[in-house]
Amino acid sequence: MFSYPWRPEMKKILLAGLFSALIATESNAAVVYDPGTTYETTALTGFLTTGDMMDGMTITAFLSSGAAESFVWYDIGNLMGGIYGTGWYLRVYGDSYLYDWILLADVFIDRIIIDAGPGNSVFDILWQNNLNGTAGSARGITFSVVSGLSNANVTATYRDMVALTGSDPVGDLWKVLDISFHAPYSGYLRFKADTDNIAIPGDLDALPDPDSAPVPEPSTLILIGSGLGIIAISRGVKKSRICAAR
Repeated sequence: MFSYPWRPEMKKILLAGLFSALIATESNAAVVYDPGTTYETTALTGFLTTGDMMDGMTITAFLSSGAAESFVWYDIGNLMGGIYGTGWYLRVYGDSYLYDWILLADVFIDRIIIDAGPGNSVFDILWQNNLNGTAGSARGITFSVVSGLSNANVTATYRDMVALTGSDPVGDLWKVLDISFHAPYSGYLRFKADTDNIAIPGDLDALPDPDSAPVPEPSTLILIGSGLGIIAISRGVKKSRICAAR
């Protein structure tokens, strides 16, 4: 079971969050897309990914106190996965397409970065005109706050596109979700963010940047320079011999 040292103030936060969930309506948050590094994988297992199927993801929280905490997502059981830090936790119960992510914090948090890659998972956003996007991904859901915070007070950045091996990235699959609060956040937050699993554990490789040309090692440059110098000297000697013969 997922345990947490409940305190009276956290119980109040939970009750307030449950009430707000009943009256909240979903709207669009500010979402940014940063292609970053492109990763590739052979295939996806399918579009149903539950909280316990993402164990291995890395979660990093930047607290308003200046501290940063990193944790590895783990399988709690009963379709649930999550982590808990110092005065806060993050978890998902059930299918991430249908069920909300829950962040409960009685400390102030500035930012949370979720790297799904180490958990053999990727984030799947809602693609153009509700199309399925990458083969095997089905329709995704883009980050959006359900309750506990106005969408106007948070920015979600999807980073590092993911493509199937041998194909260009479609634009619906991403490795990292970076959530930044416009003001330090504390409370009970529910948000949407769909995930998929990759078919082969560990099969998520970064592709080289096609725009970056390899830079020769210093030793290579020295050898090239020496070679050019030898060629120039040999040509000079040959030319002087020809002139002498004349």
